[in-house]
Amino acid sequence: MELAAVDGGYLLRDSKRPEQQPLFFTEEELDVFATAFTAGEFRAE
Repeated sequence: MELAAVDGGYLLRDSKRPEQQPLFFTEEELDVFATAFTAGEFRAE
């Protein structure tokens, strides 16, 4: 995963799939995502 700060938020992308569109997060959304990720709320498939 790669994270880049941009005007108004952050872009998150899968470094193994650079052709895919990155996800845009506001600072608040990124905080919620990071908290959920750290808590193990996502599963790899």
